[in-house]
Amino acid sequence: MVSTFSYILVCMPTVVSEYLAILRKNFNEDDRESFAHVTGATDNDLARVLAVYPDTPEEFQQLLKQVDGTWGRDYGNHEVLVYMFASDLGAEETETGDDYPYFMNSCEQILDERDDSSIVDMYGDDAIEDGDVDVDPQIDPTIPMSQRLQFANCMNNGGTSQLYIDFNPTSRGVSGQIICYVHDPDAWIVLTPCFSDFLQKHIDSSCSFLPYNYELDESD
Repeated sequence: MVSTFSYILVCMPTVVSEYLAILRKNFNEDDRESFAHVTGATDNDLARVLAVYPDTPEEFQQLLKQVDGTWGRDYGNHEVLVYMFASDLGAEETETGDDYPYFMNSCEQILDERDDSSIVDMYGDDAIEDGDVDVDPQIDPTIPMSQRLQFANCMNNGGTSQLYIDFNPTSRGVSGQIICYVHDPDAWIVLTPCFSDFLQKHIDSSCSFLPYNYELDESD
């Protein structure tokens, strides 16, 4: 017999299910039709990601099980190119000044996007120490980027901003914190202490970045 408490836990919406429900509600008609083609990651693909990133948050695993990417991801004969996330950073780059939108990476893209360079390797110690590059004190600039899970690329094909799950923060940070890279001027900033909080921000704002009208520049 299932206890009342267990029944309540099963029936309570998770942060992932609540987020996806709001996301679908706010899609425009084209994105809603495109998103209908989306399926979750296979057990094998998810296992490959977990082999590299064993501390992947449960909420992100749940999301991958339902959505295996929306950044030019082919599902059968249909290519899906749909925004999934937003940050208020870099909003000046958008035509409307709204929250900056991002596509979600698939398992394959997560593994392919890895880069062994660190932030220090990219800019040098002097640029960071002189403040030419803004690095949040919660972020360790010496850690190879491949040790962070890059889960999203911005609307500009990732050229202006990317989102990461950071498993190796400084003593001032928290493992699992969500960090954002923004270009020109370059900055590395902590958005939330965990992926669950990141999704909750989308829920609280009712995914206000949608619907977002933007024609992708294929030349980028």
